[in-house]
Amino acid sequence: MRRAGRGRGGLSVAVLACLLALLAGPVIPSGAGDAARADGGGYWVLTGAPLYGISGQTATLLLTGAVLVAGGGDYPQNAQKYYPSTGSWGPAWAMSRGRPLHTATLLHNGRVLVAGGYVTSAELYDPPSETWHATASMHVGRAHDTATMLPSGRVLVAGGVSGSSPTRTAELYLPNRARWIRTGSMAQARADFQAVLLPSGEVLVMGGEGPGGPTNALASAELYDPATSTWTSTGSLTKGRWGFVAVLLPNGKVLAAGGYGSDLNATAALLGYLRRPSCFPMARRWWREAGPVRQTPPRPTYTTPPRALGPPPDP
Repeated sequence: MRRAGRGRGGLSVAVLACLLALLAGPVIPSGAGDAARADGGGYWVLTGAPLYGISGQTATLLLTGAVLVAGGGDYPQNAQKYYPSTGSWGPAWAMSRGRPLHTATLLHNGRVLVAGGYVTSAELYDPPSETWHATASMHVGRAHDTATMLPSGRVLVAGGVSGSSPTRTAELYLPNRARWIRTGSMAQARADFQAVLLPSGEVLVMGGEGPGGPTNALASAELYDPATSTWTSTGSLTKGRWGFVAVLLPNGKVLAAGGYGSDLNATAALLGYLRRPSCFPMARRWWREAGPVRQTPPRPTYTTPPRALGPPPDP
């Protein structure tokens, strides 16, 4: 498998800062408004930089509006918070242990469940007190996995790297009982994949790395039914991919885009980057090719420096 720091959690400081800028609302550069929207789309702006460099971290939007960024390969035990209202960062209490490539899930009670990172342990972040509390450990230590909040409030954790290879196992976290229980295993061992909660309450998992590492890009997909705790195979992606993104669209379809895989092309042959997304319609449950990821002209240069950093109070 890969070294910690690559894959779905390996965002650079600059990319993370740009992503979090979306939460703070639009910032239009002087004299560049028309050029920035010449193609009818949006644009990216820089915001305050994190307090320290990070990769393999998680970012969780809290009910207060702040974003909790925790763990990662460089400072795996540290945590920090981003404040969209000011575009600045402040420190947060460190976790009990280091965690790279773990999962973080916002629970219904406002707490954040952080689990794994090549270990079985888990802990809860409490925003009002800004403290971490221990909770029960998972049955399987894992990283590069997924965590999905179910309508019941339970959290489904599936797949990932356990030891040195992908695992098929899955388990559920029960917040009201602060414990983990085993649930049905996937048909395919996979890591660095994506999971999406569907309107039906089922969880769609797709793609990822199979046994053998990055050269085994999976196209297969499965559905988890919380009512029966079972997995069933469903339509495969049009191309195998790992390290990609997937999101549920308002029309009920699932968009899977980007990532790495075996389908090399002239525009990105060095990394095997998949520039053609796939769409999964809920009713028919098969994938089709969507339009390729569009490359746009360079955006205007932003000369205004980021706002000064500091530990402001929660908005």
